[in-house]
Amino acid sequence: MYSDIDLNRLRVFKEVVQSGSFSKAALNLRQPKSRVSRHISALEKDLGIQLIYRTTRQFQLTAAGTDLFLQSSPLLNQLRNTLDQVRSGSEELSGSIRLSVPDDIGISLMGQVTKDFLRLHPLIRIDLHVGNLLVDLIRDSFDLVVRVGKVRDSTMIQKKLGSVGLSFVASPALIQKHDRIIDFQGLKNLPFLAFSSQNTRSLMIKIRKDNKTQSLSLNPIFSSNNFFVLRELALADVGFTALPPYIAKDFIKSGALIPILPDWQTEDGPIQILMPQQKEVPLRIKRFVEFLSERLTEYLT
Repeated sequence: MYSDIDLNRLRVFKEVVQSGSFSKAALNLRQPKSRVSRHISALEKDLGIQLIYRTTRQFQLTAAGTDLFLQSSPLLNQLRNTLDQVRSGSEELSGSIRLSVPDDIGISLMGQVTKDFLRLHPLIRIDLHVGNLLVDLIRDSFDLVVRVGKVRDSTMIQKKLGSVGLSFVASPALIQKHDRIIDFQGLKNLPFLAFSSQNTRSLMIKIRKDNKTQSLSLNPIFSSNNFFVLRELALADVGFTALPPYIAKDFIKSGALIPILPDWQTEDGPIQILMPQQKEVPLRIKRFVEFLSERLTEYLT
């Protein structure tokens, strides 16, 4: 009967789907792969349906498996949150935190943030995903994500941390090669390295200074969705680029990069933390959001 379903088997099923493989799920659950497989087989037998098509190298969810995952994951998350709330009154923070952050913030900041948070709360387990691809908080079971740019989603709890604009920079050699004359018109003749997820032939960028705005038409010779790649190419004299201040500041300080039009920046984009709507945010998530918010605020200034 459905009322006799073992919730632990559902938890294992959820981990297998999220991990993408039985081996990774076994590693995350700290169980032998054979036990994970037996849990899934037992769950399928209990339900009387096949949830996963298995091959020697990969698996694929059946339609019933997809429905079960989408319907049960939020309920399992809520149950976990409820149990954590009950425990939090008398015990140290514990449990897992699953989050996703963009490349630039993840690589340059999150190592230190997670190290300091885990030192304060050693019973916490953090699952950090770094990348610029958008994730689905509900489907992928993330507790929170950090996103840069406007997000229009009324189903999510949103907390704005600050704003960031991009500043133009180039290597001293590139500027010297172009006679050190850099103005709005001159930028059009410089090789530009654009931040973009698409191959961009032409680009219109709005920049601002106080209450003034200016539109620049640029023709990128290269585009990437990774600021670190753009910075390396700028350091190699390939072209000039636009970077967040926290990606460029150390290199500007050392003289390896020089600001171009230093009083002008691209229009600000908000940096936000998003969380799924829920009746009660778990204490471990509240504390981590507070900690991350403070660190990001310091980082952006």
